[in-house]
Amino acid sequence: MRKLNTQDVFKLARLIKKANLKDDIKNLFEKSQRMEGDKDVRQKELGFETALVIIEKTADEGVENEFYSLLAGIAEKTSDDIKTLSIEAMIELFIQVAKENNVVTFFKVAYQSAKK
Repeated sequence: MRKLNTQDVFKLARLIKKANLKDDIKNLFEKSQRMEGDKDVRQKELGFETALVIIEKTADEGVENEFYSLLAGIAEKTSDDIKTLSIEAMIELFIQVAKENNVVTFFKVAYQSAKK
């Protein structure tokens, strides 16, 4: 898995716009600021919630394919690999991304880009 990069910000911004995720991302960001306790537990909880919100909102096939493309790039896999992940593996991928990157900043920048 690679670190998040600038290209990912713009892919996520397009995904946020298409899936109408702006309010959800804002709420997750605000929740992350209020979370207390063990860092690993917080990251797992936030990763789980993020995965569920994005899965729920990406029901549109065009949005779904952009979602696969974004995750495939980050995980250094193909979109087909991502499509066939189990739900547990998908959530674990989100948790791993959250642990290895500053996802709060990443989502904040993507959210700001999506507002334009």
